Formats: sequence, C-alpha cells, structure tokens
Amino acid sequence: MTANDVYVRALAQLDEIDDDGEANASTGYEGKAPLIIDAIQRECAKLAGVNVLTPITSFSSTLYVSDDIALRVMPYGVAAEFALQDKMEDEYNRNVMLYERAKQLVKPPMMRYDPYNTLSGMQ
Repeated sequence: MTANDVYVRALAQLDEIDDDGEANASTGYEGKAPLIIDAIQRECAKLAGVNVLTPITSFSSTLYVSDDIALRVMPYGVAAEFALQDKMEDEYNRNVMLYERAKQLVKPPMMRYDPYNTLSGMQ
C-alpha cells in the first residue's frame, strides 16, 4: 500500500474525484499531502504497535501500517487535515469524527509473552 492510495481515498471524502474516478490534479494538497500522510500514519502506527522507520516523502512511499488501517482509518484523518487547512468546517467535523471512531478500532497486537507475569489472575 502506498501513500497515494490513502491520498486518493482522502480526496474522495472531500468530493475531489472527477467523473472518471481520478483524483483532481489541482487540489492544492499535493505538496503537503506526504507530510500529512506521514503524521497520520505515525499516529495510527503507535496505536497499532507498529514501528515506523522511514518517513513518507512522496506518493509512491510504502506505508508501514496494515492495509486495513491504511484504507479504513487514515483517509479520514488526512481528509480532516485538508478540510481544516481549507477552512471547510463541516467537512472537517465530519471527517475528524469518523477518524476518531475508526482509531478506536485499531488494536495493538496481542501480547503472547508476559515476562513479568502482569496478566496473572486476569480474566
């Protein structure tokens, strides 16, 4: 999964897709999108327990989070940032609410080994 996949889905949230299903080429988000996608990915990765080593620097950069997180969570966060920057209050509120809801579904991997026996006696 690449940064472009998230970018296109975020644009779809803001109705910035033309009749052919292609992202509008002149949205004004192109330059800042990789940085925003990187920030959103790092937030999601932290929730999922994934270590992100390489920053997103272009639309062809590979994401480190799962495809599920990239497709189901990140586009809302990216769309919210775009809407905030363009002062589209309704779009921002809708996307940030959807992003916060989707983030609640991100779970860290289950701990299989409990070296300090901290989970002993818990159900």
